[in-house]
Amino acid sequence: MWRENAGRIPAGWDVTPTDFSEGMIAAAVANASKQRNLAGVGRAFTFKQADAQDLPFEADTFDALIANHMLYHVPDRTCAFAEIRRVLKPGGAFYAATNGERHMMELWQLLEPYIPNCSARALEVSKGFLLENGAAQLTAAGFTDIVWRNRSDALDITEVEPVIAYIQSSNTLMDHAWTEAQLDAVRAEVAARIAAEGAFHIGKVAGLFVARAI
Repeated sequence: MWRENAGRIPAGWDVTPTDFSEGMIAAAVANASKQRNLAGVGRAFTFKQADAQDLPFEADTFDALIANHMLYHVPDRTCAFAEIRRVLKPGGAFYAATNGERHMMELWQLLEPYIPNCSARALEVSKGFLLENGAAQLTAAGFTDIVWRNRSDALDITEVEPVIAYIQSSNTLMDHAWTEAQLDAVRAEVAARIAAEGAFHIGKVAGLFVARAI
C-alpha cells in the first residue's frame, strides 16, 4: 500500500506502521530490510507493535491515522477512539476503512442452503464497525466532518475451484463439515452461473470513513 501510494504521502511526513501482532511487525521489518516492499519510497518508516486501545505514543503526535479494516476486531472501540483522538493533532485526519452489510452477499446467499443463516454469520465478523453504523460511532466519539467514500468494486470469478477453496478456508465457515456432495452442488451452481453470465459476480461493499479530530 505504501509503495504504490508513495507519491501521495504529504511532504515532510514520516510513516509509522503498527500492528497488534508482534509477528506481523517482525515480518514487515524483515521485508523492509530486504528492500522488498519499501524500496524507492524515500520516506522514514518506523514499525511498532501497538494496541489500538492503548497507543504507545504521545498526545498530538500524528497528522493522520489510518485504521484499515480492523476496527471491528477491537474489543473496546470507545477506548480506541479516545486513544486515536489523543494521538492525533487538532484537526488531524482519521481514515477508517470497513465494509457494508451486503459485502460479498452473493457468495453467502449461495451457501445458505448448506449453512443456515450463513449471511448473518458472515456479517458477525465485521458488524461492530460497518458502513451502516460507523458514522454514528465516530460522532459519539467526538470526531467531526465525517464523510464516507465508497469504493465501487466486485469480484467476477470465471473459475469454479477458487470459490471452493475460499469457502473451505473461510474463518466464518471453518466449523462447517463440508461433504463432497455439498461441495459438488456448490460447484455445479457456480459453474452454471459462469456459463450463463460469463462470471460468478460477487459485489464488494467497502469504503472509507474520513473524519477530523477536534
